[in-house]
Amino acid sequence: MARKIDKQSKRQKVFAYLDGQTQRDRAEVVTEIMKDFDMARPYAMTLYQTHRKNGKANGALVEVFSIRDHKEGVTVDPYVFSKHVATAKVNGDDTSVPDAVESYKDELKGRLKKVVDLST
Repeated sequence: MARKIDKQSKRQKVFAYLDGQTQRDRAEVVTEIMKDFDMARPYAMTLYQTHRKNGKANGALVEVFSIRDHKEGVTVDPYVFSKHVATAKVNGDDTSVPDAVESYKDELKGRLKKVVDLST
């Protein structure tokens, strides 16, 4: 039989805090957890990653895709980049690779149009 959840435990308090921090930078959030909940960095990182893993599993975080052609400031062959976000629909992100490819094509068409407009 599973143990009843203790809402007063640090872990549950951190998870409740993390529910509202899905759009913020990881380093910033972990630093605040360390300070606010008086814990070491390794445990704060573990809680952050566990919360993120649970969010992916229960659908709270959605995987979005984009096509990138720059890496570390250098032009490279286009590649698929993916990340998990909390609000994919609001940001207009692509939730599938074919959609990301179409968005990339549209972006390239817009960039080409700007170049053509410069030459006329």
